[in-house]
Amino acid sequence: MRLELGLAGGSSCLGLIAALLVLPVAALASPLRWSGEASASIWSSDRKLNDDEAIAVSRAESAVDWRPSESVSLRAEGWAMSAPERLDGKRTSAGLKEMFAEARTLPCTPALGKKLISWGKTDALNPTDQLSPTNFRRLVAKDTSQREGVWGLHLNCAAGAGRVQAHLLDRFRFNDVPLAERAGIEFQNDKPRLRATKALRYEAMGSSADWSVSFIDGHDLNPTLAVRSVSAQGVLVGRDATPMQMVGGDLAITHGKMVYRAEAAWVRYPGQMIGAHAQRRPYAYVVVQAEHGLGDRETVSVQAFGKQLRGELHASGNPLLEQLQFAQGLLGNELDHRSYGLTLRYARPLWDSRADMDVFVVYARPRNDWMLRSRVTYALSDSLRISAGFDAFRGPAASYLGNLRANSLAFAELSATW
Repeated sequence: MRLELGLAGGSSCLGLIAALLVLPVAALASPLRWSGEASASIWSSDRKLNDDEAIAVSRAESAVDWRPSESVSLRAEGWAMSAPERLDGKRTSAGLKEMFAEARTLPCTPALGKKLISWGKTDALNPTDQLSPTNFRRLVAKDTSQREGVWGLHLNCAAGAGRVQAHLLDRFRFNDVPLAERAGIEFQNDKPRLRATKALRYEAMGSSADWSVSFIDGHDLNPTLAVRSVSAQGVLVGRDATPMQMVGGDLAITHGKMVYRAEAAWVRYPGQMIGAHAQRRPYAYVVVQAEHGLGDRETVSVQAFGKQLRGELHASGNPLLEQLQFAQGLLGNELDHRSYGLTLRYARPLWDSRADMDVFVVYARPRNDWMLRSRVTYALSDSLRISAGFDAFRGPAASYLGNLRANSLAFAELSATW
């Protein structure tokens, strides 16, 4: 049976919040807590693989948390921005990052609505984190501002020394990935309606070690490219949602100033998709990390990662489908049977802790592509901050990171929080 939480779930949650908002203020168990951020920034490039330059971006985020009673809590967080991130060419967009009601005193702490789900313990590379979509085209300084929650029913249950998370999710949404704009190629903005995604995670928590195991039965967030039509005007390319099953786990061990982490996922694509689409191959993806604390919030961490594709691609004999398959490989880092590499992160406070610096480097084999990212944030006051940074992608054009060379950029941002 299909779980209809899309518009129905959103309307129900909106109705619940609206009804609670009209209660007398005196009846509140706790006052409304309102927080937010507004920013203006300038970027040297966009994240859409084109040659746009000197881009002005404005953004606002706001969140409201409320506990109308001891047993119920509500959260709503929204955003709006003006930036070139959409495929239809429009600059303005807005949406909800989260909006859910949670019953804290009921068994398993159920929550209904749109909630952000973040899995995994390793740094930036999280093979098991495949539930909440990410907009990789969004011009924001913090990766967390690229993510949104998922509509559904969420359970968080105590289980011995750990907890069980269970999610039944609807209103599937793809990751928004960079797609190169070329003459004669048009991308269709597909919004598929699919069966509900089911996800389970058990996490055990200890004084020096945490670990978890997880399972997902749903669809891959990265789209599978498909040819919709071919005409004299060009090729219309759409996005298919490929059925996916994932089994994964992660581990974190603390020993003095050292923290050791590991994360792994095994992904398969059950069933065969019909049509002129790119092929997807099952894979295993492993990340191991060692992090050392050097002082007051100063850390250095090193990760090794490896991804192994399984199976073989079937030759189509069609030049158009061969090009589509190559584009799919660039999009999802699926060009080589085996890819591997290292990451390095160095972070420390500066200027009597009024500023923070972060440097992150990725080097990948076998194509020798790499990425360098740096961020510096300086607090002008308790609520006013200025940030600057850059992303640099290099490597052969026929490589996962080298393909993103056009997305290399620098930025400066002024933000106010409340």
